[in-house]
Amino acid sequence: MVFIQDGGWTACKKELYYGLAARLSRRGIVVVVPAYKTHPRTPPNNIHKDILRLLRWLTVNARTYHADRQRIFLVGHGTGVQLSLLTAIEAGTVSMQPKVAGVVGLSGIYDLPALYETLRRRDRFRARALLRLFGASNADDLVAYSPLQQLLNTPPRCVPRLWFFHGTHDSLVSFKSVCNDVARLAGAGIPVSYVAYHRWSRLRWLMELTHDVPDARLLDELTMLAKGLHASNAAGQQAASTSTPIEANDATHAVQRRDWHWRLREWTLRHLGGI
Repeated sequence: MVFIQDGGWTACKKELYYGLAARLSRRGIVVVVPAYKTHPRTPPNNIHKDILRLLRWLTVNARTYHADRQRIFLVGHGTGVQLSLLTAIEAGTVSMQPKVAGVVGLSGIYDLPALYETLRRRDRFRARALLRLFGASNADDLVAYSPLQQLLNTPPRCVPRLWFFHGTHDSLVSFKSVCNDVARLAGAGIPVSYVAYHRWSRLRWLMELTHDVPDARLLDELTMLAKGLHASNAAGQQAASTSTPIEANDATHAVQRRDWHWRLREWTLRHLGGI
């Protein structure tokens, strides 16, 4: 699994995700958390080129790290999902072998024009900053860097299997919009499904992914995907959760092992609906 972090295209602090990588590694999964150039060192529309170079290196050196080069998954968080999907699209249309086996989006950014419209309604400064970041003059100029539109313009045979994990309480990219995106992609013949995380907000995803003891269900889902054991389902539908009563009990114990600061944040998010 190659984990592409969320840095808003301007930051790259891979050490924040070491806890997640360590937990997955203990489950027998080879995890790569790469560093990559960000704005202003490189334009945001070229950041995914760094990740593509990493994939080419990984396919050559996989045996050194006991990795299966036929099962390379890109797992992105936030803006890292946008980078992961653009990387997978380009890898699928060039002569790179083997291809990416799948892309997992965690609380992802899929539609940049829609993101711009959301920001424009809330904070015109942030909306203008998004345009400046990509050198765009309006929302239409963002289409070239938007995964949703690029996927719809790519032959399905060149697109790997996609899973979108998303929180139902995400206030930046709504869960409903992700379901609509999945339906559009499935209608175009792209193998895609979504997994709902009830009451999870964008903040909750950040807290879980950067904690030493991430959510047990999330770890289980990623492990099943990496090992090819995740339940298959019709394209565009919600993927069945792999969580069981035993795993739910493990999740409770995982929370109990955390310090009281974390448990206070957990209670606040659960009872106040998150951010």
